[in-house]
Amino acid sequence: MKGRLWRSRVLTAACAVALALVGSAAAGNTAEAATATGTTVLKACHHVTHLERDPTHSLFDAGDFTLQLNGDLLGIDQATTVPGSKGSYSVQLWTWVRTDPHGVHKNYRDATVLSLSCTGDITLRHSTGALLWHSKTSGLGGKRLALLPSGILALYDASGHIVWRSGTTARLMATDHRLWPGQSLSASTADNTSVNRKLLMQPNGNLVYLWGSKVLWQSHTHVSGSHFTFTKNAQLGVVSPSGHVLWRSTSRIGPRGSLLDVENMRITEYYPKQALVWQLSGVPWIVF
Repeated sequence: MKGRLWRSRVLTAACAVALALVGSAAAGNTAEAATATGTTVLKACHHVTHLERDPTHSLFDAGDFTLQLNGDLLGIDQATTVPGSKGSYSVQLWTWVRTDPHGVHKNYRDATVLSLSCTGDITLRHSTGALLWHSKTSGLGGKRLALLPSGILALYDASGHIVWRSGTTARLMATDHRLWPGQSLSASTADNTSVNRKLLMQPNGNLVYLWGSKVLWQSHTHVSGSHFTFTKNAQLGVVSPSGHVLWRSTSRIGPRGSLLDVENMRITEYYPKQALVWQLSGVPWIVF
């Protein structure tokens, strides 16, 4: 069973990372139980406040993802298991973050408020009332905000239709995993206005890395039905339906205890040591 890690914000030059040996699971938070349409975070005309004395009050889990109201920050993090010689390890990174883009109200201990207004707008406010971010969804009929097991934060109307979504899914991939046609990895953590970074396995067999709508890189492998793979040897590849390798990131064999991070399109070894294994050239570096 995957262990429950304390999700404190640790900002380094690269990102927020937590690494711990997986153990027994601890008690869950006070969020409403998960449903078929995710874990309910808020209903219309309600709010939740970050409480320094009880941080679990503002943690909401769905699958490998956690939404947390962490002082002046609203973010989703993903926990991914990395194999090691002494057991499995869990690495946690932000997939989606919204905060004060101007840095005026930075205060980790602030009693920041996340609200879903009666008009359907999601707002993040400093304890002074200053608006840090909002979804601009007033009038769209939003009635329930939920975190989905796919890592998406979604706003539903009374009929159960999604009227707004955060737009990101999983950011990390462990070795020996795949993306099938139409599947993707994505992240949006730099600031409130940053574009999504996405690695998409297109149905036509082409693997593309997107910066918003701009294609920064592609594999040029147009064989319909092909899939993307991250092998046990920490190599990336595009494989045709017949099993032929159409593209490979490198011929170098890497450590099994590695993760692919779509934020900067790099492979990082996390066990037994932390080190860069490979990075796609030409990708702008994101620091959060």
